[in-house]
Amino acid sequence: MSRWAPRHLAAAVGVAAIAALLFLSGTSRLAGISGPRPAEAAVLPAGRTLQRPLPIGAEHRFALPLAAGDAVELHAGQHGVDVVLRLRDPAQRPVASVDGPSRRLGTEVLLAVAPVAGTHQVVVSALPGEPVGRYTLHLAPPRPASRRFRARAAAASSA
Repeated sequence: MSRWAPRHLAAAVGVAAIAALLFLSGTSRLAGISGPRPAEAAVLPAGRTLQRPLPIGAEHRFALPLAAGDAVELHAGQHGVDVVLRLRDPAQRPVASVDGPSRRLGTEVLLAVAPVAGTHQVVVSALPGEPVGRYTLHLAPPRPASRRFRARAAAASSA
């Protein structure tokens, strides 16, 4: 055994330990997990557009503080990947989801009315088997839902 073997063994053990920590913390791209876990979801900024890669099997989560009755209007631009948008209430119950027939290009629009006050969650994912792609996500500033918006959201959820 050469005198360098213990040093290489220590380096390999160190790399394995770091990889295990990354996997357990939910930040490993090798594990197909990208972005923060649900409890650590980043707050989605209203009025700004985010652009993110969406690796195979990844799911991105964003926190969205809302008042009961707030209008939620999300636009997801699809660039090479068919994006699915979901909105969950603070108890993680589904509020709305959208995956239109626009395939891998185009825009998905999610319209919903917050049923309760609290921190809701926006989930961005791709259908199984989708290739790696990018998406943009834009949240219109939340506001009290008008009758007209409620009608649009109801029509969108029944389509």
